[in-house]
Amino acid sequence: MTLLEPAFKNTAPAFVDGAEALLQLKSGGKSSKIQAVMVVQKPLAKSTEMQVVLENPKDFRLVPVKDWDLNDKLPDGSAVYTFEDITVAEKKWGFDTTVDTICTRGLMLANKEKLTADQRTRLAKMMLLAASRIVGESKQ
Repeated sequence: MTLLEPAFKNTAPAFVDGAEALLQLKSGGKSSKIQAVMVVQKPLAKSTEMQVVLENPKDFRLVPVKDWDLNDKLPDGSAVYTFEDITVAEKKWGFDTTVDTICTRGLMLANKEKLTADQRTRLAKMMLLAASRIVGESKQ
C-alpha cells in the first residue's frame, strides 16, 4: 500500500480484533494508538464491526476511499483495486447506506513449515466459517 500511496509511510498496522479496535478508537481519542479501522468484508455482510459503526454515527463514520493513486496494475494488466460504491446497509428511512471504497481479490496461503498441522486446520475452519463475511459474489 505504501508503494501506491507514499503518504501512508508513517502509518503502522495494529493487528487487533475488530471490536477491540473500535473500542480503542471510541475511547482513546487522539492519544489512542488506533486512529482508524479498516474492515475487510463483502458488501452487505453482517459483521459486528459494521453493525457497531452503522448504529453509532455519533462515534464512527465511514470514510470514502477515492484515491486514484491506488489504481496500479498487476503483472497481468488487471487492476490491483477497483473503485466501487458499495451498499453496506439496506433501506433505512428509504435510503441505502453506501460508501465509495476499494475492492480487490484475495488469496490465503499457509506455509507448512511455519504453521503446524493443527494451526492450518484451525485456519481452514476459520476461513470456512468467515467466508460469508469476506468472499464476494462473482460478477459473471
